[in-house]
Amino acid sequence: MKLKTLTILILLIVLGFFLRIYRLGAADFKEDEHFTIKAAAYQYYCRQDNNNCRYQPTSFNSRLKALIRNNETKPNLLTEIYFWDFASQSPTLISANRAWPHSLILSRAYSILGISEFSSRIVSVIAGSLLMLFSYFLSLYFSKSRLISLVYTALIATSFPLIEYSRHARMYSLFILVFPLLCLLIYQLLHKRSSLIKFGFTVLVFLLAYWLHLLTLILPVSLLIYTAYFGLIKKHQRLKQVFLVLFSCLFITLALSFWLNINFFHSYFFSVTPVFRWQYFRFILEYPLPAIVSAVIIIPVLPQLFKHRQSAYLLTIILTYSFFLTFFSQKPAGSAYIVHLLPLTMLLLLMAIDLAVKKTLKQYIYFFIILISVTRLILLSNYLYYGRDDRPRLQLAYQVIKNQLKPDQQILGIQVKDYYLQNLPVKTPIINLAEKQALSVNELLNLLNQSSASYIVWEKEKFAHFQPEVIELVKTSAQKLAGEGLDDYGVEIYYLEK
Repeated sequence: MKLKTLTILILLIVLGFFLRIYRLGAADFKEDEHFTIKAAAYQYYCRQDNNNCRYQPTSFNSRLKALIRNNETKPNLLTEIYFWDFASQSPTLISANRAWPHSLILSRAYSILGISEFSSRIVSVIAGSLLMLFSYFLSLYFSKSRLISLVYTALIATSFPLIEYSRHARMYSLFILVFPLLCLLIYQLLHKRSSLIKFGFTVLVFLLAYWLHLLTLILPVSLLIYTAYFGLIKKHQRLKQVFLVLFSCLFITLALSFWLNINFFHSYFFSVTPVFRWQYFRFILEYPLPAIVSAVIIIPVLPQLFKHRQSAYLLTIILTYSFFLTFFSQKPAGSAYIVHLLPLTMLLLLMAIDLAVKKTLKQYIYFFIILISVTRLILLSNYLYYGRDDRPRLQLAYQVIKNQLKPDQQILGIQVKDYYLQNLPVKTPIINLAEKQALSVNELLNLLNQSSASYIVWEKEKFAHFQPEVIELVKTSAQKLAGEGLDDYGVEIYYLEK
């Protein structure tokens, strides 16, 4: 690598790292971040004191199946994790094995930095920063161009969604790093003979990706389609052999899953719904350019992209995932389910520009694309760094409860963030109403009768979890302590005596 290229690469990585770590711990935990820290905190406190650990007696077969299925609700052969209750400083009964490699790494970060908003997000920052370094070599391998690789790294460094997920205390940033690495390793295995060590390493990376996110299971289908196209239609002898091996492995896996009663596919797969989620196609084309512009660039050169194995490989993976998530996913559409494809689509866009544009214009177009990426980031900087996205200010809101809490009172709420209810002045029951589907008025009244007084809490966007009559009862019968009209905390708090 030339000194000039190395210098630019280092500067881009430093810039991207700063964009990811700036004001990292300023914002309160949001939504599912709280589940991550509760799982990691359990492992952290369990290592400190065995009395903080729980053990569920289950059979070897049960734990093996849980590991194979990546079942987040049961202990598996490699780990047994539960949510930590910060208010009572004890483990809960709720198993929390989802994305356990990430929570394991995060718990190690807690051992060094303690538990905080900053330390909970630092693993994601590191993963996002490593992605920048890896992206240069990924692009160099597929595009064979140092210029494209530097432009690609600049886009990875300044991409708003990638920065956002790198500042989120969830496993997504780590998965966004691992998934392209897995795609590269598999491509190399497909096209040339490799040592057993490299094959074993690829298997380990696949398992890591799978244990981070179930959607890794769509990748073998992409590989089957890719090898079928080039092996059976284009008559590539090695890929034809690989196709037959892959087809046999998938068939055997399906047969074993029926025989052993192991369902690999969960609710993400094979659930045709009347509402197709076209948002997925829009999202993967949305950065760095607007989706319509990206589509106009890529679609005319699709035949050329399919001629080259590197671009056809990326395109097959992108289209397979988009197709499955659009037509067969049970989950509501969300960028988190497809953001791991963004590095691949950005690379494919640059490869399409390389095919479609004259050499004399490429540098100007690449500069223009970087300029758009940076401009979009600047326009959304308040969202990223200064909490201007209506993010609930939980510490301030929950302090209202702490200031008034008395013995024989309880807290009821939707996904109460007990991290911000540590060191309560008295031991207080905290009841999560999200576990009680379609809470009725009578059920709420029964809960209220369990204590002399209750604090009813929900974040502004969570009101949809309540039935209208329940909301009406709370608003007309209880004293409002925080929320709309009183403050800008983004959290509704009501106080109601028995």
